[in-house]
Amino acid sequence: MKQQKGFTLVELMIVIAIIGVLMSMALPAYQNYVNKSKLAEVMAFAAKPKAQITEFYAMQGRFPTQTSELERFNLNANYSTHIQSARFITSAGNEITLEITVKLDDVQTNQDIKLNLKASLPTTTSETGTVATATDPNGIVWTCQVSKNAIDFAPLNCEALSI
Repeated sequence: MKQQKGFTLVELMIVIAIIGVLMSMALPAYQNYVNKSKLAEVMAFAAKPKAQITEFYAMQGRFPTQTSELERFNLNANYSTHIQSARFITSAGNEITLEITVKLDDVQTNQDIKLNLKASLPTTTSETGTVATATDPNGIVWTCQVSKNAIDFAPLNCEALSI
């Protein structure tokens, strides 16, 4: 009887099938990891404007509201290839929102992701209504919201946007 010197075709096909099953499980996990790292990069980008807003509030005692004040933060600089746009949205004198539009790969709906970082003043409720109570820049409260289709990739402190 001859001694076998190699693998049979069936054995090779089984090994290829096992590798295929493992790859089908690993690829989605890898894509999630890549998207999480892209959002982490965007959060790192947002650290500078957040610090600038806090500094502005410390110096002026208010959030920037005029276009000329907001332009000095230079959000249009190309910090990341994933950021489509970044802009400030002012809604009132006691809050400001940094809206960043991000392009991620292989998101279920294949849409751009909106990441909102909102700075607001702590509020207290009294008999006369809700009043912003900030006397120092450390009292600024930053909240994070992200599009519903990317909540799985967002940092833990982010909540889903209602848009």
